[in-house]
Amino acid sequence: MMSFYRNMLPVAITAVLCVTTLVILNANTRETIRANSQKYFFKVFETMVPVDYNNSIYNDYVEIKDPASPDVRNAARVYRVRKDNMNMGVIYMPVTAAGYNGPIKLAISISKPGRIMAIKVIEQNESDGLGDQIDNDKTDWVDQFNTHSLLNTPVQKWQIKEDAGVFDAVSGATITSRAVTFAIRLTLEHYQLNSDILYRQESTSDH
Repeated sequence: MMSFYRNMLPVAITAVLCVTTLVILNANTRETIRANSQKYFFKVFETMVPVDYNNSIYNDYVEIKDPASPDVRNAARVYRVRKDNMNMGVIYMPVTAAGYNGPIKLAISISKPGRIMAIKVIEQNESDGLGDQIDNDKTDWVDQFNTHSLLNTPVQKWQIKEDAGVFDAVSGATITSRAVTFAIRLTLEHYQLNSDILYRQESTSDH
């Protein structure tokens, strides 16, 4: 019996070492993912917040249902932008538009009064040379929405020009253009109805 335990001891030690190594690797992996996620978000935020702020936007958010998606399972975050505890605006991310080739993920920043500050396409699978021209890295198409709001642009005009609206469509990509324009309008409507709650609600960040 003693020889059995002596023979099993190296196996047990090896198993403990393997488990410990896996735990350490898993913890390090989670930390690496978190760090990379932070870097990505900071990169997005830099291009979307043209106002002064001094809060930790990454950690100051509330979770909501994606305002542009009919699927109640699709979640989004509303990141609050503040300067000395004054509310300066928000960033909705991700907002999902129903693109021609699948979901289009957007980040949309809105100023405190309700005007679009910036829009970033963070994920899209639209056709090369057509719908993909919504991408910030390819054209400045989404910049046309900047400074627009539901106050200076009536709801019925939040459409592409082909549908009697005020916004240009991407050439050859009417469906994509309609989808993005509609998603932005729905996000503005959500903000208009919920802005006070969004600023007051306790952050759901666990950091």
